[in-house]
Amino acid sequence: MYLYSRCGVSTIRRTISLAEAKHTLSAIVQEVSDTYERIVITKNGTDAAVLLTERRRV
Repeated sequence: MYLYSRCGVSTIRRTISLAEAKHTLSAIVQEVSDTYERIVITKNGTDAAVLLTERRRV
């Protein structure tokens, strides 16, 4: 996990490997939907994609 700032707001960033994402995709999608957390997926140690919910916080 990494702490980074965007527009002055600190956010926790969770990073997982592509292999882990493949094995646990259903659970990861549910987690992102429930928590609004963004999860960065890495491929060969490099950021490759970001998984985030389409729903917006109300």
